[in-house]
Amino acid sequence: MSIILQDWIDYFSGWLPLGIYLLPLIGSAFSFVWWVVWKGTGFYTRRKFWRVLIMGWMLVFTLYSALWSLNASPPIPTRIVLVYASQSEDNWRCDLTASALNSRLNVSRRPFVVNVGQVNDMRNIAFANFRQFETFLVRSRIRYLIEIDTNPNRDGTVVKISRRKGNLFEGKVLLHSPDVSVAAAAIWAAQESVKILGDDKRIENYPGLPPAQSEARFKALSEAKFALARSETSAVSKIIDLTEQDTLWRQPRLELAQYWLLNGPGQHKEDIERHLHAILRSNPQDSDALVLLGWFYLEFRDWEKAESSLKLALNYNPDDPRSYYYLSRLMPARLKDLKWKSKPALLKRALQLDPAYENARLALAQHYRRIDRRSLAISLLNQGLDINPHSTDLLLTRAAMELESNRVKAAEATCLQILQRDSTHAKAYFNYGLALLGLKRFDEAIRVFETSFNNGGTIENLYYLGVANQRRGDYARAIYWFQRRFAAMENSTDKVAVSARERVKLLKTWLIDSTQAGMSDIKDSLEAQF
Repeated sequence: MSIILQDWIDYFSGWLPLGIYLLPLIGSAFSFVWWVVWKGTGFYTRRKFWRVLIMGWMLVFTLYSALWSLNASPPIPTRIVLVYASQSEDNWRCDLTASALNSRLNVSRRPFVVNVGQVNDMRNIAFANFRQFETFLVRSRIRYLIEIDTNPNRDGTVVKISRRKGNLFEGKVLLHSPDVSVAAAAIWAAQESVKILGDDKRIENYPGLPPAQSEARFKALSEAKFALARSETSAVSKIIDLTEQDTLWRQPRLELAQYWLLNGPGQHKEDIERHLHAILRSNPQDSDALVLLGWFYLEFRDWEKAESSLKLALNYNPDDPRSYYYLSRLMPARLKDLKWKSKPALLKRALQLDPAYENARLALAQHYRRIDRRSLAISLLNQGLDINPHSTDLLLTRAAMELESNRVKAAEATCLQILQRDSTHAKAYFNYGLALLGLKRFDEAIRVFETSFNNGGTIENLYYLGVANQRRGDYARAIYWFQRRFAAMENSTDKVAVSARERVKLLKTWLIDSTQAGMSDIKDSLEAQF
């Protein structure tokens, strides 16, 4: 099925249950009932039969149109992904061009969604070949692939634009930037690329335009960004220097704010707010800064300011999936003035815009889990894994939900899939141990829980080590692990600690009075708790 057809199905389905498939379902039901009446009575002529049938279908269309108009979603914008065709010391030129192009697309008269949030992830995913990468793009429902590369013969960049045809990306259009300043070349490449994508309107000033900086500063910013991606915290001071050298340059401030939000926002609360407000003083309609500001206020539970920032961001750029995701974290009472008045509606819209947006997919899956629709949640996660089979977060969440659904063999296979890629993943070992418990492979479960705990796993491993030993019949060893569990949080009243204490009491009772009858009663009581 083509991307355009998939998107139109989504659009004409709106938020109705079963969506556009209601039309043939209801229409077929009406046709069958009317045929039975006509055939059974023999009272109506053939002409009367067709007249009523056509009028019935017209009524079905009319009713569906009325319902759809009340539940319609906006058209799905054209999805684009930006990637760097190569990794080299001149990547700062690619980075600048990608930033300029993304900013230009954000103000286009045509709706576009640029999957910028996935660019860094895609750089780090070890795709075996370009065909595998194309499969990723097809499943993400990307329509245009834009590759930005350095020019090997002279300074500047080359932009390659490919459009999806079926399951392949073909018809590359090459743009060679002119021999001008690096900022001017990036702006030129952005403007020409947007023309090819169908927007030939020239816009001179818009948020995110590369300023007239020296090449050294652009290079320093790009190098610092890549250093931060490698967790080199020394790069933070370099970006701070860039913000001081030019107070109106937004990009370094955005990079700092995003890095701090991801890595301990509590330690940099005033800095994050100061940098984002500095951007908004220069341009109050900067949607990127507003999204980050909304995220910032969510982290510190300032719900009113978060609501205000995110709704402004949505107003200025309604095609940014991040706005919908962060708005879904607000209480429903704060969403009444939006078209999407519930958490799932917002998250579904975010996934319509960007099917590869994992945060939104995980949040929607957890929502389905909370309302006890785990099969639907697992199906949603599987769709995400079709897009990105390398995602540890999706696999880990699926394993947890498979365990809750008592699908222990499936959970075991999912955990092994994670451990094949990362043999030290503590959470995967923990879920693997739970699956082995469910399969009554207690000796293996004990080894797995010990491995999880030794790799930095939580103290819940101690509790389940006690459970596994109890199930195996080694009650003295079970007491040891249960005692370690509640000793780790001595004053805790959480359910796991309470359960550990109760198990110890029962086990000690058995050790004191170990008659065969007493042992049987104690074992039955213990088994009933797990």
